[in-house]
Amino acid sequence: STYFPAWTITMPPDSPESITGTRIGDVRRRYIPQLIMAPRGQYDRIWNEFIAEINQIPQRDRDAHTAFLQREIDRRVEAAGGY
Repeated sequence: STYFPAWTITMPPDSPESITGTRIGDVRRRYIPQLIMAPRGQYDRIWNEFIAEINQIPQRDRDAHTAFLQREIDRRVEAAGGY
């Protein structure tokens, strides 16, 4: 597709959406390897810790981050002529 992958989306560096994205990324980088390598019987505990940390980021901030990404995806799709 000509609208490129979402991972190429950039946000203004000091914007609230960018700061939230960094916070989410930090949590993911800490927990995803743990989840992949979780010993038998530990996955659910680690998953619950991961979700609890994500939920410490205010919902309004997570929603604003997601909305920014969606607007950029929509803009790119439209510029490429739609789906």
